Amino acid sequence: MESPSQSPRSHRESVDVSVEDLVHPMEARVFQLSHELTQTDPDVPALSDDEVITKLNMIAETLEEVETNFRKERSSPYRRDGHLIGNLLQVLEQNEDFYPMLEGKLSDLSVNRVKAATCRLLLATVPVNSRAIVRMLDDDEMLDRVCGFATDTDPGLRCYGTGLLSVGLRDRSVADTVVNNDTPVKLLKRARMFASKLEKERQQAVKYIQDHLRLATSRHKKTVNTGGSGATKATTPQRSLKRKHSDSTSRAPSHGTEHSENTDVTVTMETEEEEPTATFPIQQSLPISTNEEDVMGSLGEDGVVMPSPEHHEEDFKRLVMLELLYTLDCLGSMGEYLEIFAPALKEDIIGTIITFLHSKNPAVISHTMTLTSHFLAHKKFSFSLVEAGGVDLLFTVFKSQQAAGQVGPLDRSLSMCLHGFASSSAVIERLVAMNPDNMLSAAFKLLSSPNDRARQNAVVFFSLTLSFKVILDYFEKHNGLYTILNIIRVGNNPKSAAQRQLAQDACLCLRQYVRMHMALVTHRLRRKLAQLNHPSNRQSNTAPVLTTATVASRIPARVPKITWSKAIDLDDKTHEQNMVFYEKYRFSASSGNSNNSWSAASGPGGAMWPPAAKLNHLRGVLVLLEVVALMCSVMQNTDPDANSSMIRVWTAERAQFCLDSLRVLTLVVPSLANEVCSTEVSLEEGASKKIGMTILLEIAMSHNPRDSELVRDALRVFCNCVSPPHHEDCWQHPLKDIRQYTLTARSMRTKKDDQTEATDPDNCSNCCSKSKDDKMLRPVRKLARERNAIKVCVCLPAALQAFCSKRRRYSSASNTCLTGTLS
Repeated sequence: MESPSQSPRSHRESVDVSVEDLVHPMEARVFQLSHELTQTDPDVPALSDDEVITKLNMIAETLEEVETNFRKERSSPYRRDGHLIGNLLQVLEQNEDFYPMLEGKLSDLSVNRVKAATCRLLLATVPVNSRAIVRMLDDDEMLDRVCGFATDTDPGLRCYGTGLLSVGLRDRSVADTVVNNDTPVKLLKRARMFASKLEKERQQAVKYIQDHLRLATSRHKKTVNTGGSGATKATTPQRSLKRKHSDSTSRAPSHGTEHSENTDVTVTMETEEEEPTATFPIQQSLPISTNEEDVMGSLGEDGVVMPSPEHHEEDFKRLVMLELLYTLDCLGSMGEYLEIFAPALKEDIIGTIITFLHSKNPAVISHTMTLTSHFLAHKKFSFSLVEAGGVDLLFTVFKSQQAAGQVGPLDRSLSMCLHGFASSSAVIERLVAMNPDNMLSAAFKLLSSPNDRARQNAVVFFSLTLSFKVILDYFEKHNGLYTILNIIRVGNNPKSAAQRQLAQDACLCLRQYVRMHMALVTHRLRRKLAQLNHPSNRQSNTAPVLTTATVASRIPARVPKITWSKAIDLDDKTHEQNMVFYEKYRFSASSGNSNNSWSAASGPGGAMWPPAAKLNHLRGVLVLLEVVALMCSVMQNTDPDANSSMIRVWTAERAQFCLDSLRVLTLVVPSLANEVCSTEVSLEEGASKKIGMTILLEIAMSHNPRDSELVRDALRVFCNCVSPPHHEDCWQHPLKDIRQYTLTARSMRTKKDDQTEATDPDNCSNCCSKSKDDKMLRPVRKLARERNAIKVCVCLPAALQAFCSKRRRYSSASNTCLTGTLS
């Protein structure tokens, strides 16, 4: 069935619309059925239970069929407006009595088959009605009733009741209530029962687990015999402080949809937004293998009324398959809770997962991966899954699906698993020590996935794991920087909330990439200084002479090497310490011969710093400035609709990540200053171009208190561009204690010190005066004066009055900018 291509129908004024006015025959059919179900005319005889069941199932069947066709079409931007499914759902919405009627059918007075048909229809309307279902389940009485449906003996009611519960569990308040009753334990037992019925897959899983546990035991013995510390001890499971998948509230798909409706502010702005599905769409045809078909048939219960095709009820085998998928979704929605973890271990959740991963059904595999991703919040589960070989199996299954030509169905669910692994550095450390190739290969494939959410989770994975040297090397070897820069540039004009979040995560990933390289540079500098301060080198006449005496007291006697399988701290505090250390001591390891100076940030043969060279080659400076320029346009835009609070926060965070990266680049590679300041940026065709200097100054002149950190970061970049690299003896060094240059300090100096300073031709206190003739700084400073940079720096003290609490952040930076510009 082809969806009509006409434009979205305008909102209907009332429900009094004739059947002839409806465009598509299916709209007329749904319109008639819905009004027959809600009619209250006393002259019209009431519908029997069988008639109600038939009509409810007919509407649900129609919605499921049209939704399946809509998903196959997958037209951008994945909204239902202008499509047949959107028109059908609008027909139901215009009937004010329809949804209250459905809620009334769930009462205890209705028969089970009516309740089952009602639950099925509610599931089919989830694309636009999921919030209403969650609100309905906020009522404790209704929630208890639906939990009872999910554990009923009737197969249809149990199946659709479980699906309805999976939608409600998207809301944290509903999950908080359900996790404290006996429903999760019953669902765990049911999942284990399903796994035990798959005899072939169960046998494969048992053998697979035994082989990997035997291998892990032998590996542990080898480690103990060689004096190692043994296997990593599993820690007590605890709720992660920041466990946010890209679909944090839409973890459980519904019957007829995979619609993502996050409660997060970055997603809720687009009520009906849709993207390619992560988990396999349940309403699509579910292929069942011969073995599974026999199993589904054996699950029938004696004395249970079987579904009737004449009432448009789904056959029993499909009901069992749907029930399995809904059960996995419910367990996944509660997987992060500590309350469910102990019962899950008791019910052999790892064995159940590995059994389902041996299935040939893509839908079962996808939902199992989603379930796994949420249980990865528990470290004990993660380590147990690694020991049992479950992690290797995840990537093996994904690779086999890719080889079979099934591209896409497992992307989002596997990316959620990668996000879960990356949330714990201890787990990544274990995986890296074993064999990281499969994991990293899968992560790189997901970077080019057609699913925005899958790409987002893959980008977050690298953001969290680039602190490992081995992962950084793999990232660079496979041109990961090129991919990230493309994502950032495309994200300047996002078409959906998913693309907007993806662009923000890509900026964060780039910042982590630059920070990691900065940490490596600082580590090399520390090792060099420690080597120079070694007693054997101090007594050598050929050893370089340190330019400051305080370096020896700050550098330990021995700086350990970086372990390729260990993470390096890249948090804000550690990064700032690295920046301060490098800026203060970058010349301390230089030899007396200026022609043979040593630099911690130079490439092979004295070339440019490798990450800066790569960024420069890929026009990375232009990409970073485009993001910052976008923030300038948001600052200058007075339209409240186009400049909403959410858009501003998203743009400001991206700009801050990019300014942080530019700060590192301009500090380590001063020659990039001219590139940063003179690059022309144009966000729209035909719009006037801005150069980098203008963009930095516009950010620095912001008077909004919320932009204080942006102003600070812009000033830092500007300082690096107009101010020369200072030696630590220079009185204008930004980290120098100015008190030693006061009159009191000078009066305490001896005559010998003054004579020594006067006879030293390379005195560092004059480095600023020497920089006036610097060919690199002259064009940048000229450009700054032409753009009224002096006026900006003079006006900054007045602007500081509005940021009293933030003054210390950039007061010294503004002074340095002014000094550098005036030089």
